[in-house]
Amino acid sequence: MKVEVRFYGRLAELGGRTRTVEVAEGCTLADLRRELGGAWPALADRGVRACLDDCLAADDAVILEGQAVEFLPVVSGG
Repeated sequence: MKVEVRFYGRLAELGGRTRTVEVAEGCTLADLRRELGGAWPALADRGVRACLDDCLAADDAVILEGQAVEFLPVVSGG
């Protein structure tokens, strides 16, 4: 199945805002992180969170067809 992945913050600056990828049924966010790791090595950073349909999700969450997938860096300010 194809999913559109959106990137925010420094991730978008490193490799673009969106990418459509083909993933297998049962693909988890961890699987997707590994697959995209070549273009976005920063995805392995623990400071990068993943969302499915605008909700924070754990790496073991399974991506369903039609879900929005987003990666965003955790931002801290002072």
